[in-house]
Amino acid sequence: MTGAPALRIPSDRVWVIACTGLAIALRVFRIGHQNIWVDESISLQLATYTSGSEFWRGLLIDIHGPFTSALLHGWIRLGQSEAWLRLLYAIPAVATIPLAYFLGRRLFHVAAGRVAALALAVSPFHVWYSQEIRSYSWAMLWATAALLVFVRLLDGP
Repeated sequence: MTGAPALRIPSDRVWVIACTGLAIALRVFRIGHQNIWVDESISLQLATYTSGSEFWRGLLIDIHGPFTSALLHGWIRLGQSEAWLRLLYAIPAVATIPLAYFLGRRLFHVAAGRVAALALAVSPFHVWYSQEIRSYSWAMLWATAALLVFVRLLDGP
């Protein structure tokens, strides 16, 4: 009996790599197109304090926490274009894609992991906030990683 060829589903590794590649393309596309807006300028101002006391005071008053301001402080020294500055926030957004896959797979099933990775890769909300000079993409990365660790600890060794 001959019929239509069976649809071949790619392996999990290929799926995660494809979703991650798609995420990179969507997050890098026109990353420097928007002008820096008020909230981003606040992040830049806090990160560009140069004297010791101003820098540490700026870190303490940042409501988003000191991590991304300190990271941005060093990142600015490597370049100052809008695209370059925003890349610091696109990187953790892309790194969240495989974690979303592993979390979905661990909690439910391989299919759920695949859907989670693809949904996050193409999410307009996630793409938008991964192109902002704010700590949103870093927060999502840490939250997803923490949730994955928590689920693994609950499951036991």
